[in-house]
Amino acid sequence: RRVGEIARLRDGYFAQADQEMCLIVQIESTTGLAALDEILQVAGVDAVFIGPSDVASIGPVMRAVVGDDVRSVRLETHFAALDEGAIGAVIDSYGMVALAVDRGSAASALRLQAGDAVYLYKGDGPPPTSVTLRSGGSLG
Repeated sequence: RRVGEIARLRDGYFAQADQEMCLIVQIESTTGLAALDEILQVAGVDAVFIGPSDVASIGPVMRAVVGDDVRSVRLETHFAALDEGAIGAVIDSYGMVALAVDRGSAASALRLQAGDAVYLYKGDGPPPTSVTLRSGGSLG
């Protein structure tokens, strides 16, 4: 290829990549988890990863909040431990946390759509009211 053609492709790539950039932060400590509301207010943060140990620190029973819908969720160590129809948060062998329903779809049970945010809270406390969604499902 000619040098000019390669430069044009490169310039187009960087312009497109800039438009499609996504900023994801990861919380790796209880201090970070305690500051979650403040982290969610940072402009430009598109997603927050919370590690399995942090999810486990929420407790054995938690609430999943999707829009106005609040559902009880149990933390389980394996998928087979879920009762039929119950929603569980399962930490797999790779340390990934999955919302799951025994013999069903957690997305259907929670009425999730692409871009919806799911918030997990301790089962015995009120959810914070300062979390908002920006268009496109980004946290803001």
